This record gives sequence, structure tokens and C-alpha cells, in this order.
Amino acid sequence: MDKRGWTYLAWAAALVLTAGSAAAQGTITIGAGSDIFTTPGGGSTTVDLSQYPIVAQLLGGPPSPTVVPLSGKPIAGLGQTDTVVERLQSVTLGALNVPSNPVPLRLNGLSLEGQVSAGGATWNLVVSVSPNAASSGSITLTRTHADGGHFDAAIDVVPHLIFTNTSNGATVDVDCAFDCSGAIALSSQNAAWVISGGGFNPGAAGVPNIANNTPYDGDADGAADDTYKKSNFFPGFQPGSYTPVPVSHDHPPVAQHTQRPNTQCKRTVAADEPVASADGRVTGAATAQAVLCAVVADPAPTEPSTPVATAN
Repeated sequence: MDKRGWTYLAWAAALVLTAGSAAAQGTITIGAGSDIFTTPGGGSTTVDLSQYPIVAQLLGGPPSPTVVPLSGKPIAGLGQTDTVVERLQSVTLGALNVPSNPVPLRLNGLSLEGQVSAGGATWNLVVSVSPNAASSGSITLTRTHADGGHFDAAIDVVPHLIFTNTSNGATVDVDCAFDCSGAIALSSQNAAWVISGGGFNPGAAGVPNIANNTPYDGDADGAADDTYKKSNFFPGFQPGSYTPVPVSHDHPPVAQHTQRPNTQCKRTVAADEPVASADGRVTGAATAQAVLCAVVADPAPTEPSTPVATAN
């Protein structure tokens, strides 16, 4: 056979292998649903209060610090979750490295906390989302593995800032649906995701088993206003290794928000930590072990104190 014949056979074989690989890959469908995160402290999440002049007016002076470090404050009903993002449509992905069409997003739950001094008082700050204006955006998903890939997302966040005087419990409520100059445009790029049903096991990864349709208060107004919606999508896990990795949403210098997937139901027990055996005896652990939790159930949110000042 001449050179052209061998070239043709090689090309045909490559085409067959490529087609076979694509067929074996198949398609995956990601259902609409709620994505949950936790927010660690340490300064990786902040808000710049100089962007909201009305805060200084209502607190009786400029807040200090101006750039406030924040950490997660768990949302009642959702375990340690402090951030809930809902994908509003399902999406089907086939070939690798082909981005999806944008899928609409809504930030339905946010609960971050920090502390400032202003007007001769110390104030605890809770940062949530406005109960009067949607914080919405979109996500574009790209499949890079059989059961995962990366995504780019952007959300325009309309904040809800609640300040509580640590001495007398008085509150100052700032709803940016009315008195702030625009939303905070947060975005993330190349964040990891996986789906369940293949190699990824959410329970083994420590993802809490939150009951479908669990109600929660996502905007810190004291009343449950949304429900958790289960899906097969898990952001913040590296495809292939299934290692949890940070997901960052940033809008410098106004705000930055670094999150992690909620893996509260898995912890590592130190080798020398006493561990109760099945019959109740306490023994030394020879090796580390995973400790998983059952269905997450927290008490219902309570009504907040009556605000003494508002900006809405």
C-alpha cells in the first residue's frame, strides 16, 4: 500500500476513535436548583462601607474600619450554609470544552457578619440581600470531564446592611434597593463544579443532606422567604479529584467574597483524639476517620428586634 493509503487509514482510524470517544462521553443534564456555600473569615471576604455614605449618617459618624472583614453567619435551616445561589434553569452539556448558553442565576440567600465602631458605639454588622430587589445574574458552564468542569458567573448583588448596637440592641437597617448607588457586580471565572451520579458522592464529600423544599430566611428580614431546592450540581469541587476548592466572587474595591462548598458533614479526627466505639467505650483512634451527619435540621429563624433607624 502506498503512502496515501496509509495516511487515509490513519485518518479514518482517528476519526472512528474520536467519534467513539464522543459517543461514550454522552450528555449530562444539570437540573435547576440551589447551590450552597460557606464563607471563612481571615479577611478574604470584605465590604467597603465608604461606598454607602448613608451608613455614616445613620450611625452618627464614619464607621471604622471602613473596609470590614466578614465571615459567614449560618442561615437557620441550612446548617453552616451562609450563601445560597439558585440556578433557575436546567442545562444539558455534551461535547467537552464547549460553553453552555448563559443560565439565569439569583442570589437568594446571604448572611455574612462583621463589626464596626461608629458614633461612640460598637455595631455588629450583618450583610444580606435586599428583600425588595432581586440580586440576579447568569452562569456559563463548560464540561471538561465526564462529570464536571468549570464555570464563569456574574451576579448584581443588591445588599441589605443591618447594624446592631452591642450595648442596647438598637438596629440600623440599610436596604440598598432604595438608598445605595447601584448593585455590587460580583463575578467569578474558572470555578470548579461536578455532578453527582458518577464518581462524585456528595455524602462522602461531607455535603450536608438538606431536605428538599426546606424553608429559609435568605434576606435577614426575620421571615422564611425561599426554599432549598436539591439538584445534582455541586460547585466548588475539582472534577477528577473531587477536592473542595474556593469559589471567589469579586468586585474590587467595593467587595470581595471567597466561599467554599459546604462540607460540614465531614471532618478528620486526629490520630490521637479519643473516639467512642460502637459499645460506648472511648478508645484512641489509630487513624483519621470521616464523620458524617444525617439530615440537617435547624430551628426556624426568629424575628429581629425593631429597628430604630432605617434607610428604606
